[in-house]
Amino acid sequence: MAAKTRTLSKVTNPGQAFVLPQLLLILAFSFWPLCAVFYYSTTQYDGLSEPINVGLDNFVFLATWPDFYRILLNNLLLIGGVVVWVLVPFIMAIAVFPMKAASTIRAILYIPAMLPPIIVGGVFRIVLADEGPVNAGLRAAGLGFLAPGWFTDPNFVLITVVVVIGWATLGSGVLYYSTGLAAISPSYIEAAQLDGVNRWQLIWHIYRPALRPITRFWILLLTISTVTGFFPWIYGLTQGGRGRQSRFHRAHCAHSDRDAAYPQGGGVELAMKKNNWFETVIVALALIIVLGPILWVVRVALKPTAEYVGEPANFGGTWTLENIGTVWVTGGMAQAILHSTITVGVGATLAVTLAACTGFALARYQFLGRRFTIALTTSAMFLPAAALVIPMFELLQVWGMLDSLVWLGVVYGVMFSAWATVFMRSFFSQLPSEVFEAGDVDGAGPIRQFVSIALPMAKPALATAFILTCFLQWSELLLALLLLPSGDTPTVAVAIAQFSSQFRTGGPLTAAAMLVGTAPVLLLFVFGQRWLQAGAISGAVKD
Repeated sequence: MAAKTRTLSKVTNPGQAFVLPQLLLILAFSFWPLCAVFYYSTTQYDGLSEPINVGLDNFVFLATWPDFYRILLNNLLLIGGVVVWVLVPFIMAIAVFPMKAASTIRAILYIPAMLPPIIVGGVFRIVLADEGPVNAGLRAAGLGFLAPGWFTDPNFVLITVVVVIGWATLGSGVLYYSTGLAAISPSYIEAAQLDGVNRWQLIWHIYRPALRPITRFWILLLTISTVTGFFPWIYGLTQGGRGRQSRFHRAHCAHSDRDAAYPQGGGVELAMKKNNWFETVIVALALIIVLGPILWVVRVALKPTAEYVGEPANFGGTWTLENIGTVWVTGGMAQAILHSTITVGVGATLAVTLAACTGFALARYQFLGRRFTIALTTSAMFLPAAALVIPMFELLQVWGMLDSLVWLGVVYGVMFSAWATVFMRSFFSQLPSEVFEAGDVDGAGPIRQFVSIALPMAKPALATAFILTCFLQWSELLLALLLLPSGDTPTVAVAIAQFSSQFRTGGPLTAAAMLVGTAPVLLLFVFGQRWLQAGAISGAVKD
């Protein structure tokens, strides 16, 4: 019977059937717009009249445009600065892992990672405003010379953006490195301790090499995100900036316990049975740095506008829910949350469905076009949305799909399915082949094996992919701005951007809008934390 199953699989190519829907959608919504971008790059086109072929004139202009090289340099500096932050989550993960409250600490550190980028930018526009708490504190301490215009001084704006991105991605890095630490065998630690190595030698000679696959993955992910996905952060921080100091973003536009979450662990805990003062201080500072800006925004959101204008850096005073009520009713945040829920629901469901089918096929079957599928889905992760928006706008306009929350969700689902596919493929590759061989013996075909065997075993990974995809889509700004042109159905990210544009330096209404817009993903994070940690382990990067 097994032989018959293999013959049937060879004839029907079940792998091709599983991957075909995602391939077609990626080609339609990602690579067709990319081809259109190449075409428009050789034309003179204003979006209204017919394109006029100009050959390579646009590239010649770009090569002679002085701002181009400044933008390119800023992007390279941004990538370099962000990559440097790899060291920070590495150290934090080692410090946190053996602690009794490790799971809770990781959850707190992860909070910034699931905040929409436009909100992250808004948080620091409030915290780092000229009269905000940071500059006010520096002046009160007699260090006014260290209180620059964080978003206007050309010497500080790039550093500010790098620090904010590092703050927002710290928790994700700690989670990834913790999965690697959990896999280190205690025997390596015992052997090293018998040789008399100290803590720092353990870090350098044991942990660093063992975590090298995680480091490579994290650097790659940060690099991709810097090129393709950091526009909302930069826009939320600088709103376009002044002069050229923040022009890098225009290049884009033109609770389970520890043992349950990390069942393979033991090595790091063996080496660090007692946390010394160094780890304790590091963790305490990290928690203050992570929670401080968030708590300040909460305070500003619950502060009367008159008091904030008079004393923007004063944490005390009156507390009120008036700002929350204002943005919820008259500010349109209730409608924006409904719009985002519809879009994210459609997009996350589609992304996970496509990723599960394709990931299963890539992990279980050898079929014609498999390498092409891997290359296509992987390369789709590198495509910046900003480079595709014009042809995608025209595509949806021709199909009559503009100003549609459902179709925006479809676009989200296709674009975010690529990374989810990589994640699900990693998980399915780890499933024991014996269970599928047993399915063959019982006469179960590819579809039944997928539905009855693979999917039930993949619940943690599916939940993780769904939750993370929801976070990403809830945060998306650029596509929502351009594919909902009427402005009648703004998503949460668009609504908050509108508040940020109206109150550039931040204020109680802006803070209240950010607080209300973040509440749904906070609730999702609280209820989905168990799945996130379990899924992160199951889909961990392997060497």
